[in-house]
Amino acid sequence: MARLLNRQKQIPNGFQFRQPEINWQAPRFASFDVIVNGLIAARNGNPHLTQKHNWPTDYNTVAEEVDAYNARICEMMGWSDYITATGGPPPPKSLSPQNQREISAAGLKGKKIWAGVRTLNDWLDSGEPAVDQSLAESRAATCAACPKNGKGEFESWFTKPASEVIRKQLEKAHHMALSTTNDDNIQVCNACLCPLKLKVHTPMKFITPHLKPEVIQELKAGLHCWIIAESK
Repeated sequence: MARLLNRQKQIPNGFQFRQPEINWQAPRFASFDVIVNGLIAARNGNPHLTQKHNWPTDYNTVAEEVDAYNARICEMMGWSDYITATGGPPPPKSLSPQNQREISAAGLKGKKIWAGVRTLNDWLDSGEPAVDQSLAESRAATCAACPKNGKGEFESWFTKPASEVIRKQLEKAHHMALSTTNDDNIQVCNACLCPLKLKVHTPMKFITPHLKPEVIQELKAGLHCWIIAESK
């Protein structure tokens, strides 16, 4: 089983851990030790559930859980530089099915975010112009009316590294004088996790290569998604 190569070195999206049964999750970009000690404190504060689920509360065993949780995320994301080779003894306590689902969800979200980042980088680095203003306006109007249009600051959607990349992309868009009349009404797509103020200006030739089947299904659940319509 893969293990973290260095517990003092953050993985790309920051160390993570969730204990949904007690509504606890690791603080953003907290150190490994802070997460382990915080998890121990949360379990000790819920003795009934801790006893029911037989959760360990000693530092070494909990550290192995947190290590395994994050090593699994690295495996799923292909971040081989952050983990040891697979093999060796398993951790003292196997991850619960709930934790496995949380890891899968975290991995899927990370893949969506970076697929969106690569889509926009491919376009912006190509030097090709944006789509016609009329098309961008039509796309933005569709997104503004769509239930998949999420709101909030970038930090609430993306990890710090992704947020920094996206802000730089938006700065490029500003220098290109790209905007629509719906910019104040669109933020982030819940389905593809892309910043819509940029996505609506992107030519489809840069979007299509990064569309995954699971994302397409989520986009179809939106309201007349222009990505689905223009992909046909």
